[in-house]
Amino acid sequence: MLTIRASGVKINQIQGGSLPLKDIFTHKELFQSGISKGLKGKNVCFVSQLMSSDGTCLLRYKDLKHRIKINTQGKIPGWFKTIEKKLIDKPLISKKVKSIYQLGHNLIENNVDSEEFKSRNWIATFNDQVNTSIIGHIIDKPDNGKFVIEYWIQKIENDTISPLLQLPIIKKCRGCEIKTDRTRNRRNNSNMRCITKAAIDNSVKINASFIQNDHYIIDNSIYEVLAQVKCKHYGGPNVKVNDVERVNGLLRIKDNPSSNKAELMAVILSVMVCPKVAEIKAHGDNENNKTIDKLAKLGIEKETLIVEDTLLLHNETICWRDMPIERNPILTIKGVKDAQFVDEFMLLNRSLIYQQPELLELINWKMSLKLNCINQYDTLFEDHYLQSFRIKICCDELPTCANLKKRKPELYDNRWKCNFCGIEEETYDHLWQCYKIKDIVQEIISIFKKFLVNIIIEFSKDEINKDQLVDKVEELAMWDFNCHYNFTFLLKNQISYKMMNLFKFYKIVDPKRIHELIKQIIRKIILDFKILIWEYRNEIQLEKEKRYNIISNKDKKKKSKSKSNSKKDNGKHIIIEQSETNWNKWNDLAFHWDGHWANF
Repeated sequence: MLTIRASGVKINQIQGGSLPLKDIFTHKELFQSGISKGLKGKNVCFVSQLMSSDGTCLLRYKDLKHRIKINTQGKIPGWFKTIEKKLIDKPLISKKVKSIYQLGHNLIENNVDSEEFKSRNWIATFNDQVNTSIIGHIIDKPDNGKFVIEYWIQKIENDTISPLLQLPIIKKCRGCEIKTDRTRNRRNNSNMRCITKAAIDNSVKINASFIQNDHYIIDNSIYEVLAQVKCKHYGGPNVKVNDVERVNGLLRIKDNPSSNKAELMAVILSVMVCPKVAEIKAHGDNENNKTIDKLAKLGIEKETLIVEDTLLLHNETICWRDMPIERNPILTIKGVKDAQFVDEFMLLNRSLIYQQPELLELINWKMSLKLNCINQYDTLFEDHYLQSFRIKICCDELPTCANLKKRKPELYDNRWKCNFCGIEEETYDHLWQCYKIKDIVQEIISIFKKFLVNIIIEFSKDEINKDQLVDKVEELAMWDFNCHYNFTFLLKNQISYKMMNLFKFYKIVDPKRIHELIKQIIRKIILDFKILIWEYRNEIQLEKEKRYNIISNKDKKKKSKSKSNSKKDNGKHIIIEQSETNWNKWNDLAFHWDGHWANF
């Protein structure tokens, strides 16, 4: 049973904003284009959280690490590209958003005490002389709330592209409207620099790293830090004060938001799956039914319950039987279903051999389950010849004499033994261990060892010492039929851990390549068994059936009907009516011979 459990009571981490995402994107766009999934757990509900502080430009994806504190390494995700395409006309040239989406100044907290400003620090500040924000390098300690800075400017590589799209590299200004100061050596024009004073209140501290030739790179967008300074200068601390209450207003949850969300989600999901109108035939004269019907009609006329998209972005914890799921829920559910399939397989009568603890530890059940998931609708041409034969081996349904005696006891009695030795009961396992065909089995093993060596060399990406590989193949314990696990289990899609470790030793680690490699190995061993043992056995079986006048399926049916409908065995008397169906006949015969049809 899947449940939704709150992750604990948390303070709302969204510190306000403007223009909710749900106002510019439809519900379908939010959830089908990946925006909801991409923003899950990032505490983003407003477009202003992704825009510059002046509300006119969309930030670069890499600059969001300073705004919403997320990891921006790797390629740009699809959800950000979708938002970018919606807000910007020409994202390759400019980051300026469309006029209908432009917002006002949005104050971002970046308050720094005057004691934190030190000499040689980098800052962005507002300059009254040029009436705009600038970037500077502190060269003197603050005095009366002001300090001396050296003016630096952004290095522009391409004038046709917005500075926001270019690298945040700065260089010294060599002369402008800002007061200019020269070094003692006036003959060297390269030492000219612009120096001014800056107020602490209108400054923002930034980080820059040296590159080369008096060039530095800033770890944030230059446009953004300058916009923060403008916002701080013009707006002060009163910008967007009520946005935090607006976030809580969207959810209408004030106390213990996380726990309330979890309970509200359960109620909403229950309401969403309820039918709108359901007409049920009931007692027309019953007053209780009339009352309920009246209430149901009143409920239909009420206002429809609307689920806020912001609520669906809540970061919940999914549990399985009160245990938190810390991985992908879909993969977890798939793993649970796979475990159930293996458990059902273990409970089958034909799987009693796998209940041995020693054998259970030797088989890689994850790979075995994957191999047993045979596509019943599409079959490769190279597999169609062996598909049904392979399934019969996996289910222990090969028409050996032991199985034929269960299916048609009126035709095959206890005299039908192994077609090779004529002594032992003919089963699938006995065919591999019959002393009459011991040489053929050894030949199959020898051919299979060579094939295994060659195919590992083919699939491995490293240069392999063939002699060493041959020795490792010989060391596998599956060649001994007395071991718990032998190579005949391969025909039933049961792969040992030792074989998997052999593949990993030779750098065959890709799951798809391992799966394809094992499929070829199984196909090879099944083909050898079919040609060298099974078809040879069928020829002997046909000759033996001819001697007993059992020639074809039609003859088998005729002979079966010609038998007396009354049969005695071990003092028991079974009466089979001609009017009975084949199903009843099969069940009666199965129980009579101490068996059950499900165990065949």
